[in-house]
Amino acid sequence: VKEQVTTDAKGYAVISLKKKIQLWTPDEPKLYNVDLSVDGDSVNDRIGFRSIKVIGTKILLNGKPIFLRGVNIHEEIPQKRARASSDSDAHWLIDRAKELGCNFVRLVHYPHSEYEVKYAAEKGLLVWEEIPVYQGIEFTDPAVKGKAKLMLKELIKRDKNRCSVIFWSIANETRPSRERDETLVELAKEVKTLDPTRLVTAAFDDVARKGNEMQLKDTVMKYVDVIGVNEYMGWYVDWPTQPEQMKWVSDFNKPMIISDFGGESVYNNKTDTAVKASAWSEEYVANIYRNQIKIFGSIPFLQGVCPWVLADFRSPYRMQSTYQKGWNRKGLLSDHGE
Repeated sequence: VKEQVTTDAKGYAVISLKKKIQLWTPDEPKLYNVDLSVDGDSVNDRIGFRSIKVIGTKILLNGKPIFLRGVNIHEEIPQKRARASSDSDAHWLIDRAKELGCNFVRLVHYPHSEYEVKYAAEKGLLVWEEIPVYQGIEFTDPAVKGKAKLMLKELIKRDKNRCSVIFWSIANETRPSRERDETLVELAKEVKTLDPTRLVTAAFDDVARKGNEMQLKDTVMKYVDVIGVNEYMGWYVDWPTQPEQMKWVSDFNKPMIISDFGGESVYNNKTDTAVKASAWSEEYVANIYRNQIKIFGSIPFLQGVCPWVLADFRSPYRMQSTYQKGWNRKGLLSDHGE
């Protein structure tokens, strides 16, 4: 398709193109080349076309239900001990997720580089993008809401044409309070104003436990399209019962993604196998994952899972002297990419 238009005094022109197109999917990530030029200047891009929406507890991509097989990604290359800052770094991260069988990645807990978002579209990976509103944020500070809105506005403006992006996440692991609830509800509404075509989400960790029940009751969950839940049963907390006997109950008729789960181990550490968390063994964490898989089938509204995290990453708070040594060891890959 080739079209020539004339802009108005503000440089704006309306273009309407009618053409049968192939929709983008993880299995067939079809992208189209777009070239715009004026007076010898030009810009080039590659874009895809798809629809994303929620009906009841289902997530629909191009009108068909999809289950999101994901992984969390920090913008860091462990073996380089450096931030992922280049096109080749983005390829390393996204390629590793693709090798794991993912159709989905959660880019935590801040906006990642355009390299990652663009390459995810090329490789057929759906994307969750997030702003850094997490844990110890002081919601009583009036500046917080304005900063969060600005970050959302800038992120959405940058990536609104990336077909792989389906979620804008407004928060991660925030403690309920009046100020927190008011801020997040306002952010959820802001997302819908800026981009009504995508889904708004957040990762919650204040899930109520009653016996063998996990209960979704957070007020803010009412205002998101998809509920993210971070739970570390088998690591930070004990299993309330046998995994296969657990029940999940939701006050909301919405899809849920388990957005964080897992545990820490050191590569090739076989000591004490599946017995003790303090052994930091591969087998202990493998057993966590086996038990997690047992609960997946018992959650009727579960539409995705996203283990924490793709690779070990540096963290100054993780100073257990034998195994952590300044690293968060929850990676599916080691600090050397193993």
